[in-house]
Amino acid sequence: MPKIIENIRESLVENAEKVLLEEGISAVTVRRISAESGIASGTVYHYFSSKEDILAAVFLKRWIEKKEKICKKVEKAKDFQQAMKLIHEGLMEFASENRPYWQGKDMNPVAAHHAALASELAGMVERFSKELGDERMASYARLIAENILLSLHVDENLFDQFMELL
Repeated sequence: MPKIIENIRESLVENAEKVLLEEGISAVTVRRISAESGIASGTVYHYFSSKEDILAAVFLKRWIEKKEKICKKVEKAKDFQQAMKLIHEGLMEFASENRPYWQGKDMNPVAAHHAALASELAGMVERFSKELGDERMASYARLIAENILLSLHVDENLFDQFMELL
């Protein structure tokens, strides 16, 4: 009788994350993840086309978890400036927490998924600017999101300088 594994995709992502955190990105292979998950290597390809797709799913999972934490903090912000600072700090933390796993590799999930991340951040900026009663800033959501991402790659202080201009 074949073994039934519930939520195979989630199991693959969780096991890939475990290997990534414990041993680093080079230890994450389709063969290793399939062994950790108790399935044949070929089965992995029913859910992911490559190791890079598995890693993208891992970083997406980690981003969703971080985004939820950021939003909880931002919900307590007193004004738009504080809300944006909290979003910026949260993204900086996310990058700092995850950078060791991709640094020196050909993969940078923040850069590889820039458009999607910028869109996510713009949605957060728009949401919180409206909730804080600053409709004018909602119209700048995409620009603010791009600046937050730019500060990740160029200079962390760039964001503070940008916010002073607003």
